[in-house]
Amino acid sequence: MTGLGAIIGAWGEGLAAGLPRRLRSMLGRSLTIVEPVAGGFLLFAARSGNVQPKGTASTGDLARHLAALGSPVALVVPAADRVSAPLSVPASARRALGSLLDGEVERLTPFKRGEVRLAYDLLEERDGKLQIRLHVVPKTRLEAALRQFEAAGGGKPALMIAGAEQIRASSALDFNAAPVTAQGRRGFLWPAMATLSILLALLSPLPKPYVELQDVSAGIDRLRSEVASVQSARAALDRHRTLAEQLQTALAASPDAPGLLDAVTQALPDDAWLTGFEVRPGRLTLEGFARDASGLLEELQALPGVTEVRFEAPVTRDPGGGERFRIGAALEPSAR
Repeated sequence: MTGLGAIIGAWGEGLAAGLPRRLRSMLGRSLTIVEPVAGGFLLFAARSGNVQPKGTASTGDLARHLAALGSPVALVVPAADRVSAPLSVPASARRALGSLLDGEVERLTPFKRGEVRLAYDLLEERDGKLQIRLHVVPKTRLEAALRQFEAAGGGKPALMIAGAEQIRASSALDFNAAPVTAQGRRGFLWPAMATLSILLALLSPLPKPYVELQDVSAGIDRLRSEVASVQSARAALDRHRTLAEQLQTALAASPDAPGLLDAVTQALPDDAWLTGFEVRPGRLTLEGFARDASGLLEELQALPGVTEVRFEAPVTRDPGGGERFRIGAALEPSAR
């Protein structure tokens, strides 16, 4: 079970732990226990820690019996194939219990750790110690029991357990390190538990952290409009700043037109006069009349920052006397 089912299932299991025993038994579902014996199998049904006999089955009709019981199957490893021993360990070893039990295998049994599988039951905690029942089975015996069960039509069991005592324990792991009690509780019908969980949640008072979270969310909503206004004002300020930088750049690039006009006027001979004076970034254009326009180019070329002086149009003779000219020149930054 994964996703939403696992979440609701875990929630339901937590609630079920606090329910009365009778109600838990109503919501529980049987776990079928199959114990191999000479000539066949013993069948049991377990519900909420209660184990009840369900008859026997032969190798030929095991599959039919299991189909009738219709529940997850736990296969018992026969007592003759395993070693069980009680242990008492400090309660502080609970988190590292697996490593601790690994070290006890060679002390309590004639087997090496790599040759066996372990299962255990947590019986109780008393006087700061955990009372444990450790079960050890050689891997070869475990695999043989599994092959015999599958050959009889039992399929793959959900659990490989040391006996019905593991079902009755408050907490236990099977020989595949699967939680026996959790597997048993998995029989709880999680849709029913989900309904009960939702009902209890609706009847419960609204938790204070949730109320506080609602207040925080409302405060955030109130601030959103103010944040939007601040962002808009900042965007307008950025536009004004960009425009000011552009104007500053344009002013820095604009030539000093009055000063340039004065310099040009002084450079022209007395018999020449201007009718047009245009200054653009990097460019100067002059129009006017002179008695002899050919000498104007040298005079203007001599001005500081004025280069590439040339006629932009042919010089023409004016009927009133003099020559009409149009001169263009490039302006260096120092002349602007």
